[in-house]
Amino acid sequence: MNVFLRKLYHTVSRLLGRIAYHRFGDTKHILLVAHNALTAEYLAELWELLQHDRRLKFFQMIRTPSESPENRLRAEQLLPMTALSQRAVNIRPWDLVVMADHPGPMHILADVRLHPVLRIPHGISDKKKNGANYYYDPRRMRDETGRLRYSCIFESSHVSRLTAVRADPSLSDVITVVGNPRLDKIAANIAQRGTLRATMGLSSVRPTILIASSWSANGLFLRIGDALFQQAQPLLVDFEILLRPHPHLFNSDRSGGRDWRSILEHLGAIGFRISNPDHSLSDVLAVADVVVSDDISSVSLYAAAAGKRLVLVRSGSTAVNEDTCNIGEGTFIERLGHIVPTMENAAELRPALDGALGSWPPPGFEEIQREINGEPGRSTTHIRNAIYRLLKLNEVISP
Repeated sequence: MNVFLRKLYHTVSRLLGRIAYHRFGDTKHILLVAHNALTAEYLAELWELLQHDRRLKFFQMIRTPSESPENRLRAEQLLPMTALSQRAVNIRPWDLVVMADHPGPMHILADVRLHPVLRIPHGISDKKKNGANYYYDPRRMRDETGRLRYSCIFESSHVSRLTAVRADPSLSDVITVVGNPRLDKIAANIAQRGTLRATMGLSSVRPTILIASSWSANGLFLRIGDALFQQAQPLLVDFEILLRPHPHLFNSDRSGGRDWRSILEHLGAIGFRISNPDHSLSDVLAVADVVVSDDISSVSLYAAAAGKRLVLVRSGSTAVNEDTCNIGEGTFIERLGHIVPTMENAAELRPALDGALGSWPPPGFEEIQREINGEPGRSTTHIRNAIYRLLKLNEVISP
């Protein structure tokens, strides 16, 4: 089908869909578009803030993932609402479409001429890809005509917003700083840290070390995992060590050809704690005394924003090199790499941990912490207000 016929088909389909699905009443229909289980986690956090408002009805569409059936099942569990096919969502009228990644194959839905489109982050907007900040990459944010795909973009950092607007002034009225609900949850969980540790069966004496990996070839577990686990095993006498894989490592096409379920099962049998992706990251970060993570993982930024002692593992990835995403000083990760303990290889694990367990925080750390989350403790209010503005609704109505 050529481009003209494809556009004609979609135009006619939408017109018929609007007639067939015409709604009476004031209920607003919101579509949550998940690319995989990871993005579904962030969409679920937004849904949890709004699910009790009787004026809103939520639907989900999960792109059929090529990775694994488990990935789709996890996404469906996170978004327990009416599920629709990609064909169905393309023709129905929506009051709001929400995505936690750039649209990719769902680009037909990211059309602000049809309905408001909200982009929320799946992590912290700090990672570079192909020389640009992935979150604000114009090649991903705009369609083939240059039109912005989003009505609103959520951001946690005033600094990151200012940088993006300086690069593209047209984003001034689009980017809204709402804080970060996951960071707010981590802060609340830290206040209940003792109870959480007891629930997780953690020792009250030994410090807890969280070792978390990203998923690319430069990610911690794929790059130096075997050597790292060997170096960490003798430390089990002094520490509780939690291993946290990225969920993509369980997908066959992103696992580096390895069976990470079996690997982690073996490591659990010899004394490591395993924090699978379905375990709450907010809980795990709250109980950790030190976080060891690579410089391409959002876990490192969550840890820093939560004030956690951090060891940054250098990946050598171009997602970190040549960074200039934040005002004059590089990205948050690049700046953290100059002030927190770092390691290049597995043999440096113990010295890096000793450094992190020493005097803390290092100079400049608290400044970065404040910049990452510009609205601490206020994300729920900001997110609700922003979505009600997009929906043209008044204040929340209690159930």
